[in-house]
Amino acid sequence: MMYNQDQFIIKLGRKATISGLIGFGLGLAAAFLLSFSKIVVVFTAIIFAYFFTSSFWGIHNLKMWFNKYRYRMPQYLWYFLNIFVYLGGVFVGLIGYGFIEHFLLLLAMDQHKKGTGLIGAQIILLPYLGKIYADKINYHY
Repeated sequence: MMYNQDQFIIKLGRKATISGLIGFGLGLAAAFLLSFSKIVVVFTAIIFAYFFTSSFWGIHNLKMWFNKYRYRMPQYLWYFLNIFVYLGGVFVGLIGYGFIEHFLLLLAMDQHKKGTGLIGAQIILLPYLGKIYADKINYHY
């Protein structure tokens, strides 16, 4: 099978969505454990989902940039600096870069096939249901 850039980006989007769902679940669990009110439970879950999704994109992009230098430095130094790349990726993602990256992916998927919509594009990025929904609406990437 040949390399398909669209499939690669959609797989990355699915990983980011999984990260967001994990954050949503952790936010729900944390809010329930702390006995917050109903509106604060929802707000906390959404904030956690945003943190996890945005951090994924920040870490991924900063890591791809840093991988260029893997063989230019000693291995022990690269592994040590990789910790700071992950921390910097979380910071870069949280200042808004990750949200913009995910939103641009949704817009690109919406423009790829007319009638998908932003919610439909996000459904396509769901881990298991996304493939079923993409086949149902005949979305070929």
